[in-house]
Amino acid sequence: MKLNELQDLTYRSPWVALGWSAMIPGLGQVYNQEYLLGIAMILFEFFINNHAQLNLAIHHSFNFNFAESRQVIDYHWLQFYPALWTYGMWQAYNKALEINKRLRDQGVTATGKPAHFSGFFIGLTVGMHLGSFWGFGGSPVWSGLAIGFISAIIGGKLEKRFSRQTLPDKS
Repeated sequence: MKLNELQDLTYRSPWVALGWSAMIPGLGQVYNQEYLLGIAMILFEFFINNHAQLNLAIHHSFNFNFAESRQVIDYHWLQFYPALWTYGMWQAYNKALEINKRLRDQGVTATGKPAHFSGFFIGLTVGMHLGSFWGFGGSPVWSGLAIGFISAIIGGKLEKRFSRQTLPDKS
């Protein structure tokens, strides 16, 4: 993004960008005014969703028809979805932080404390992949989300633990 393009931008909430991307991958990018990437991700989401028959599997899961959910889902296409979903959230969140940093560097003040969520998103992606195959509870959708969020919490804790800076001794 060029500096003169940045002048047209305003403060972007990283949490709003993340939330939009959680709804549909690509919406957070549109919120951050990355229209080409956002539209490409939305189209890719619809393409993967359609080929994986994810919405039909979700419909069956919500109606507790887990056997039908497992039968309609295409696991080969499903494996693309967690990566697209978590990448969209990660990219939108971090792009909003980058926009805000560049705005601050130009003298535009914005509030908020930056946070790091790479471990969370990596854990979410890996956990959703594993959970979709380890279908406990009968549904690849529910087990993918459950194991995904458990792995995300673990990934976040690991990132926090290993990214701590040690303070020098005062002796």
